Amino acid sequence: MAQSLAERSTKLLLYEDLISLQQLLDQIKNSSTDVSYGFITDNQNNVIVHTFGSSFPVELLSANKLKEGESYHFQIISNEHNSLYRDVIVPIMDGKLGFFRLGISEKTLAGITNKVVIILTGMVLVFLVIGIFGAIIFAYWITNPISKITEAFETIDLNEEFEPLKIKTKDEINILANKFNEMAFRLQRAHSDLQKAQPSAQKNKAYLGM
Repeated sequence: MAQSLAERSTKLLLYEDLISLQQLLDQIKNSSTDVSYGFITDNQNNVIVHTFGSSFPVELLSANKLKEGESYHFQIISNEHNSLYRDVIVPIMDGKLGFFRLGISEKTLAGITNKVVIILTGMVLVFLVIGIFGAIIFAYWITNPISKITEAFETIDLNEEFEPLKIKTKDEINILANKFNEMAFRLQRAHSDLQKAQPSAQKNKAYLGM
């Protein structure tokens, strides 16, 4: 935010449009509850515009310094009421025109951070529940056809008409079910043929015995 505002204030500083600079600061302070104060200094550290009304706290000028090569720097500072602020300093045109300063309450930042943590925790829990529920459905989708095949294998009765398995999947399980159905029909056919052949064999034995 500070870097964006510093870029917007560059043109206004070049034209020495102090009214628009003041409006820019007032607008950002009034529109954002996160911002506690803002001010702009020239390259000699003289205050040009600020949001403190009639009395500017001059101790802020030395509370945060931009180090060489940095594009921004922040410093935790406190006022006479021991309220903590995160003071951010951003150079305007590499410091040739001045510096943009923005102060954000640490209490506000902590509240925002806590909200973000709560939201992220809630999202993680929601995705976790969805993941577990999806895993259960997927496991059921995989194991249910196998359970049907296993049950059919254990309960098959060659003396009764076989009810073919109906598994509507497009994978190896469907192939396995079809193979099982073919095997069951073959077993039943062979069992039926064997039963039909037994009376004829018994008659032949009786005939030979006579």
